[in-house]
Amino acid sequence: SDRRLLPTCSSMRLALTLGVALAAVAHSSAFHLPRTPRSPIVGRHGTRAPRRLVSAPRMGLMDDAANLPPQKVVDALANGGRFAASDVAAKTGSSIEEAKRALRDLAALLGEEAGLEVSSDGELVYKLPQDVPGKLASRSNAAAARATWESVKPGLYTALRISFGAALIVSIAVVYSAIFFLSTSSSSDDRRDDRRGGGGMGFGGGFGGGMYWGPSPFDVFYYRPYYSYGRSYDSPQEMGFLEAVYSYVFGDGDPNVDLDDRSIKAAATVIREAGGAVTAEQLAPYLAPSDSAVSFDTSVVDESFVLPVVTRLNGVPEVTDEGDIVYVFDELQVSAAMADLEEGQDEEARMRARMEEGLQEAYLEEREVEFSAADDGKLFFAGALGVVNFLGAAYLGIQLTSVPSGAVLPGFLGIVQAIYPLLLLYAISFNAAPAWRNFSMKAENEKIAERNTARRQAAFALQAGLSGGLGSGEGNKKLKGKIRAAKALGSGEVKRIRSDDVAYSTSDQFAEEAKTKMLESDLDDFDKRLNG
Repeated sequence: SDRRLLPTCSSMRLALTLGVALAAVAHSSAFHLPRTPRSPIVGRHGTRAPRRLVSAPRMGLMDDAANLPPQKVVDALANGGRFAASDVAAKTGSSIEEAKRALRDLAALLGEEAGLEVSSDGELVYKLPQDVPGKLASRSNAAAARATWESVKPGLYTALRISFGAALIVSIAVVYSAIFFLSTSSSSDDRRDDRRGGGGMGFGGGFGGGMYWGPSPFDVFYYRPYYSYGRSYDSPQEMGFLEAVYSYVFGDGDPNVDLDDRSIKAAATVIREAGGAVTAEQLAPYLAPSDSAVSFDTSVVDESFVLPVVTRLNGVPEVTDEGDIVYVFDELQVSAAMADLEEGQDEEARMRARMEEGLQEAYLEEREVEFSAADDGKLFFAGALGVVNFLGAAYLGIQLTSVPSGAVLPGFLGIVQAIYPLLLLYAISFNAAPAWRNFSMKAENEKIAERNTARRQAAFALQAGLSGGLGSGEGNKKLKGKIRAAKALGSGEVKRIRSDDVAYSTSDQFAEEAKTKMLESDLDDFDKRLNG
């Protein structure tokens, strides 16, 4: 282990305190302070401890945008508290390095609102205030801009969805209005030509007369559809019809967009509960093993699927005496947040926090992609109007082909004639997009089901193997042996950094207490020398 042992004598403690203070000055440039060339003391993970975080001036939008921590980190730490980098990684699914950088940038932007603590063996703990998003927005233009965007984005997205649905209504209105005016004009011409036996076909005659035979698609508007606007389906939780039109065409997004973060969070919880060292079998239910990776006799036979977790959580593969591979995560076994949780919350609260970190089930289950979150009535109506729009656009094209080549229609009909290619493209795309999406969605859901099956089988293999109910006795024995070896290599319980474990802090209270203790120690030493 690379942890430093603290000297017991007062002089060495004084030297440590001075060394940490010098290290704070050397690292102060990370918090927008001038660098002072002094010799630093490097902590366990190679990070120097900064001096007291002073209030940094509010920077320009472009100046601090690059240093803005990810939104998921800001949201996860919104209520403030004490956090080590491993806490942030386990809470958000970020990598350890991303968590370190996010905490450093967050503390730099918060300035004096944030605090930094150094434990007796060099671990860094960041102390954040309550309402982190609000305080961050008050100090950073980029954070304020992002907060504004996050607040208006739902409304803009809803407006976009409604506008797309309204576009369908507008398209239908334009197409069938043009058909109506063209048909009316054609009917007037036919009546003038009756004495010549012109024989127009009324509504469907067109400019040339007799070019289209059969009922007009415009007739659909003479019948009240089964799913009508007048029928109430909406509730505060339901989607309006115009939004449902957008959902019918484009869907409602990827339900597994946060799958990687969920997977890392679940793996981090498993690792911590296992003592900091795990086998691939223990991680398989929460990652993405292939079907061939899980064997009912020897459990996992291909461990390549653990590489994302090992990389992001700074794991180290270790080979046991039996030749098995165990993955050790020392950096994950340090926590400041769990210290506060253990001291201030009951067992129910700890279980709730455990569920939030990803262990809600025995395995991680991907959500199937739904065609749409709208109810069936709105989807039927949206699809029916899409077909009506397509039929109308096709019929309008037939009528426009009867216009002499080079002729330009006047007024409204001229505008429709000019934008007709766009109207036809919209009508085709409106019907083709959901058809293609439905086809591809089925293929994607089959892959999701396969991955869920692999995780479920891995969870069953792990549980049954440990209980002795799966495969050969040799396979169960090997699995149990690997897990015992992992426990031996692990560090055991998560090391909780409590307030009394802090050797240095940027808080004024800590500085005053350290100064008082130092003065008392010097006076005691002076008295001993005087009396000696």
